[in-house]
Formats: sequence, structure tokens, C-alpha cells
Amino acid sequence: MPVVGIFSCIALIGTAKRKLCIQTVLSYLLGISLLLYFAFYCVLCIVYALSITLIPMIIAIVIWIVLSIFFTKKIIDNGNRENLRKAAIIGVSCCSVAVIGVSILKNIMGRPRFYTLSNADTQFTYWFLRQPPLRNSSFPSGHAAQSALTFCSLLIPALINIKNIPLHKRIALLSSTAFTLCVMFSRMVLGMHYATDVLVGAALTIATLLILESLLKFPKIYQKQEKC
Repeated sequence: MPVVGIFSCIALIGTAKRKLCIQTVLSYLLGISLLLYFAFYCVLCIVYALSITLIPMIIAIVIWIVLSIFFTKKIIDNGNRENLRKAAIIGVSCCSVAVIGVSILKNIMGRPRFYTLSNADTQFTYWFLRQPPLRNSSFPSGHAAQSALTFCSLLIPALINIKNIPLHKRIALLSSTAFTLCVMFSRMVLGMHYATDVLVGAALTIATLLILESLLKFPKIYQKQEKC
């Protein structure tokens, strides 16, 4: 998530118009706010999960921010500002849905996780039925939604010059699918989620990507890009 989120926020800021207008102000405010949120969210989650100190994670985040600035400048210099801005909007939106949107849905639906049930037969609830708000709500899966952000790698050919785009598409699609499925299965094996939780979680991110790609008329990844 932070790989896509941080780069998208910086790209959104970097492609904003250089004149004072509402669109520019909103781009800066939204980009900076989400950049800080995604970085903070990432550091806390990984430090908590791996029981490591803050310093290594902060250093890693700073390095990625610097690299994102470099990549953004490089893409803009190559004449792909418009495509980069569209990709940034898609990336920011997908990350927001995968993190903020999923959190909101969890609180609304309140489905208990499988491992919290003392009697799975009598306490099981369907994903579409609202339950009292619970701390460990199960639906939808945030891990599945965030792992599906790897599908954003399918947007890369529109930003840089790749000679064999169909090959990139196959590799990106295969690796993204494999990674997302591994995360989905692992969450079910651990008793953290049901199948419907992980399916809807991943679907939310993928649907957001596909809808925005169509609405923004983002270049199809299988079309060969001309050198600028």
C-alpha cells in the first residue's frame, strides 16, 4: 500500500498546475494530507506487526519518498505529465478505498471474525447482514483490498517506454494475481476472514481501478506508447 500510495500522492502534487487556482490548492492539500496519512499508517502497522523500532521504517519511508520524487520528475520530463496525473488519481483513489473505505465498511457491517466465535454454527453471520460495531470486524478484508493494489502495476506502461508491453502485462497480471490470492488464502487459513470478506475486499480495489481507468480514459496498457 505505501509503495502505491506514497508515489501516487507525490505524483498528484508534482503534476498539479503551477498557477494559483482551486484545483492546484486541492491537489496540494489532498496529496500532502494523504501522503502523511499513508506514511504514518504504514509505519505504525509494520512496526506493530514485526515488533521493530521506528527508525528503520522511517528511513525506508523517507528513501521511498525521495525515489518517488525522482521517478515523478523523470516521467514528467519525458512528456507523460497527463498520463502520470491520471495514474496518480487512480492510485490515490484505490489506496483510499483500500484503507479508509474498508475501515468505514468494517465499522458499518461489524461482522465478527471467525477466530472470535465460540460456536461457529450458531454465531456465524452473513456478510450482507449488519451487526453491532465490533473492534475486530471481519467484513471486508483490508489485507485483501491492500494486496490488490499490486494491480496498479498494470498502469506502468503508460508512464514509461516499454518495448514489449504485452509481456509486461502478462508478468504484472500473473504476479499481482498470485500475490493477492496468497494474501486472501492466508487470511482465511488464520481464521481472520471468511471467503466473502477477502473476495469483496480485493474486488473493491480492482473495481475502483477499472472504473477510474475507464472514466479518465487512461491509455490501455496493451497499446504501444510512442516515444516522446
